[in-house]
Amino acid sequence: MRTPMSLSNDQLLMFAERIRCETLVILATDTPWRKAFDAAFETIFSVYKKNVPRLEVHEAKGTHHLHMNNPERVAPLVVNFLAGEPLPQVEGCKELLSAYNDSKL
Repeated sequence: MRTPMSLSNDQLLMFAERIRCETLVILATDTPWRKAFDAAFETIFSVYKKNVPRLEVHEAKGTHHLHMNNPERVAPLVVNFLAGEPLPQVEGCKELLSAYNDSKL
């Protein structure tokens, strides 16, 4: 689903290549953009893995506005990340996250 604010895969990679700080990515399970994101996941996260000193990737049940609609699902992940603590595995996205965490990308 494209909107006037949608980014192409090339644009996403351009942004991903410039990220150099510790990064927390929380993927929403119920968003119309999820299939497109999953298709680009391997490429984008292989770039992150090369450039980012600390990357945590998790999934939480909810829509694109998960942080606004279900802050109770996002807040513990953010608090733990900022505290430098390992994050517990959140339900879902098992294949993609395990591939990333096992350094298969």
